[in-house]
Amino acid sequence: ISTSAVAKTQLAALTVRAANASAPTFQRSSFGGWATTLGCTTRETVLKRDATQVADPTSGCTVTTGKWLDPYSGTTLTLASQADVDHLVPLKDAWISGAHAWPATRLRAFANDYDGLELLTVSLGENRSKGDRSPDQWMPTSKPFHCAYLIRWVNVKTQYSLSISENEKKALTDGLAKCP
Repeated sequence: ISTSAVAKTQLAALTVRAANASAPTFQRSSFGGWATTLGCTTRETVLKRDATQVADPTSGCTVTTGKWLDPYSGTTLTLASQADVDHLVPLKDAWISGAHAWPATRLRAFANDYDGLELLTVSLGENRSKGDRSPDQWMPTSKPFHCAYLIRWVNVKTQYSLSISENEKKALTDGLAKCP
């Protein structure tokens, strides 16, 4: 994650798409499902990565209990069934922002980018609340996470050369102006 100063510079360089820009109809299946690496799915890998404690670290890929801090709400989760692995920039937003032109391999890589800033373990409720919305339509309930969320959003959009809407740019600009 970069600083707010870096994110502001990145934001200024992002392409603002035309209000009437269109993309082919979004189909989540275009991104493929969770990839499997070394026997574990991306979801399992992210749950293990984000856990501050896993009840049984010798259980292989399967994680059922542990301790996760949901950055969106600030609450602690103790059951994997309470958690979702969220795409910070939702797949539909990425699609509209330029991913529709990517080859299948890049779509799948984006959806499974557990080494980057794109995937986070969050509560089911927060993920459902967010849906496919961008920062001009939704922000995490945990105000202390707002700056990190906006910085990560800009970092991901920059890393993947995705465009932003005018409303998105305004929300990002206004939000980052409040960040140290």
